[in-house]
Amino acid sequence: MAAARQRLPAGLGIALADFDAFEQVQSKAGLADLLARLKVPQPKTELVRTANEFAAHRPYPFYVKAAFGTASVGVWRVRDETQRDAVLRQLEQRHAFEDGLLVQAAISGMLERTQAVFDRGRLVACHIYRQVTEGPGGGDVLKVSVVNAEVRGMVGRIGHALRWHGALSFDYILEAATNTPYFIDANPRLVEPMNAWFCGVDLPGALLRISLGETTPVQPDGREGVVTRLGLMGLLDAARRRQRRSDILREIGLLAAGAGRYRGSREELVPLLTDPWCAVPLGVVLAKLLVAPAAAQRLADATVAAYSLTPAAIHRMQAWQQRGQVGDF
Repeated sequence: MAAARQRLPAGLGIALADFDAFEQVQSKAGLADLLARLKVPQPKTELVRTANEFAAHRPYPFYVKAAFGTASVGVWRVRDETQRDAVLRQLEQRHAFEDGLLVQAAISGMLERTQAVFDRGRLVACHIYRQVTEGPGGGDVLKVSVVNAEVRGMVGRIGHALRWHGALSFDYILEAATNTPYFIDANPRLVEPMNAWFCGVDLPGALLRISLGETTPVQPDGREGVVTRLGLMGLLDAARRRQRRSDILREIGLLAAGAGRYRGSREELVPLLTDPWCAVPLGVVLAKLLVAPAAAQRLADATVAAYSLTPAAIHRMQAWQQRGQVGDF
């Protein structure tokens, strides 16, 4: 929509940053440049464009990131020389060096995510949560809300520099030894806002109001320590780990009782008591898993493929933008 702004109706209520700002955060290299310019911490980062540069000696482990990717697609963790060479062959087959690759040092710490809404560079709402349990594709099964004024300030600086208008989300690693937040990824959209809602931060409401051109007051930080879960991700995780129907049935029991790792958490994605229609997608996924537990990873991969922005699509939009006209989508 940012690339096709001139084709949108004049009265359409939508919060859109400039296309150049989208490119800055959508591209892994562009984000690294932005963070360096703003002096926002990030892991030690190299941009490599050839196989020889990639094969150069560097400490293990490290991460390799394709120029564009969603939900950990296009990210490899390299732990030794053998794995490095295997990843190199895969990258050459994909012609991944054409867009450049990011090589980043590994940081030991906790994965946290921050979501924000901006009104032309002014931060109006922000929420942070920590991943408690990882699910398929790097997603969250369990998360807990946190408050971090330093991170909120960094997010505000980034949005102000981009004059961002709309929703913007980031992932970072909070280093265990120093409590330094190292930013590793960005998403130019709103990501899973229910933990924020349960904490008292209304991210979709803020986004709607600025989309309508209203002046939006700044929302304070929400409550800390609120634990939420994504039940579907929990089922996929249980099926993926051991691929046994008994594990899936046990996970259903834990979810229904709010027991085990789900104790004290609130459901985000399929709250059956308040939205009974959630039983339809839940039932479909559950039936597929019980028939073939090994299908868990395929289901997760298909979900990501259905919404992720591919490099080919990004190149098409860049070409449209450069020509100054947008053809058929």
